[in-house]
Amino acid sequence: MMIRLQKQVEEYEKHSQTTSRQNSEYKEQLDTQKKQQEQLMNELKKSEKSRMEMVLMCKKQQQLIQVLKKQKLHMQAATLLKITEQEFINALSMDVK
Repeated sequence: MMIRLQKQVEEYEKHSQTTSRQNSEYKEQLDTQKKQQEQLMNELKKSEKSRMEMVLMCKKQQQLIQVLKKQKLHMQAATLLKITEQEFINALSMDVK
């Protein structure tokens, strides 16, 4: 009877140690997974921030392109006006002679 009881106590301790080890391994895995998840979330936030900066940069570039197009049109109009003004002056000077 004593031997049986001792065997059962040993078996209980063995199972208890196994359970304890498994619990600690589970907690370690859980901590590792949480750290990985936090890392991934930080990377996601960085990526999202970078994407938003790129979107803003693209919008600003589009605005700059529009301004340059308007400036080009104004330069062309000024050139045409200058040519027309010169032709007008030439026509007036021909009439005077």
